[in-house]
Amino acid sequence: MMFVGTSMEPTYSNHSIALTEPIKATDIHRGDVVVIDMATGPIVKRIAFMAGDKILQVKMAKHWIDMINLSPSVHSKMSTLDWRWYIVPPESVYVLGDNQPVSYDSKQLGCISTSLIHRKLVDQEPIPASCDTCRVAMGFH
Repeated sequence: MMFVGTSMEPTYSNHSIALTEPIKATDIHRGDVVVIDMATGPIVKRIAFMAGDKILQVKMAKHWIDMINLSPSVHSKMSTLDWRWYIVPPESVYVLGDNQPVSYDSKQLGCISTSLIHRKLVDQEPIPASCDTCRVAMGFH
């Protein structure tokens, strides 16, 4: 698999190549880097949340936005009526790119059905220290 784009940098660079292997939905784990078979073509992202996990969301201009996507300055401006817990649905995952400023991932796509995931990277690289959002979302502080 060749990476096209910068959404997984610095872990995986644009045009770098990685080997993949088949994976069953039951073998998907938080932190895995997987290939998602989207209608527009495959994308590579890291599993951040699994089915049943809770994601804090806030209401901004009539839309619910995942808390992991907000800057700390916004947190102090919220009232308790503007937030809720969203639970990742069964047979779904929430994915993030390691390069958050440019990644097109579950923040825009929503949760991804595990039926779209058939491959994962053979050599899994650890979450980079520069990806604070990924590290916090996955419980690595």
